[in-house]
Amino acid sequence: MTVSRVLRVLAKLGAAVVGLVLLGYLFVNVGALVAASAHRDELAGQITQRLAETVPAARERQQQVSATASRRPDRTWLVQECSFETRDAGWMVQSYREVCTLRSVAAWQVEDLRAARALVDGVPGLEGLRQVESLGCTAVAHGPTGTASYVAGGWDREVVMDRPWCLVGVEPRDSQPSRAVTGSPELFDPGVDWLVLDHEVELVEEDLGCVHWSVLFCDNPFGDELAWGDAPA
Repeated sequence: MTVSRVLRVLAKLGAAVVGLVLLGYLFVNVGALVAASAHRDELAGQITQRLAETVPAARERQQQVSATASRRPDRTWLVQECSFETRDAGWMVQSYREVCTLRSVAAWQVEDLRAARALVDGVPGLEGLRQVESLGCTAVAHGPTGTASYVAGGWDREVVMDRPWCLVGVEPRDSQPSRAVTGSPELFDPGVDWLVLDHEVELVEEDLGCVHWSVLFCDNPFGDELAWGDAPA
């Protein structure tokens, strides 16, 4: 057997081995995507169950706030918020997870900080806080019922973007996809002072693992499609 023939045989064997490796790699990842689709459906069912458990209590909490505050809120809503988070090692993603919460918001237009404090003085589950202002946002009360924050008119979006407790209700968080459960989240008039009562309950925190379409990097098995639950009637 000549050297050239040996080299041709070895080249064919090498190509066959590489082809088998790639085929196996493709098979494993396609299988992972199929499993991820089933996992997403299962997780959506879990979120639906958690919404059935938590929404009635959230509605009752909002009704209690409406009844015990000095006047009814100007706006109320409930939303489920979901996002993908990662577990990292240095600069490399090791795995993904989906985190979902039920957020309850009640908001009042107020004249000033004193009026904001007085408005929620009688609300059970809220304790007044010493005035601690952070760039136009002042937390006035906190407790099992939630966190009440006074947002002064004329707030600067660029300044407070990294302070979600100031923006909840005032402006939807672009990085936090949400779906309405009750009510309709709306932008607030930035020229008006607001008192915003925010309460959050965790629905799920689910590990998703990863798929490896590239050898080194971890990709999200769900892609960019979150699992969502169905809100109770």
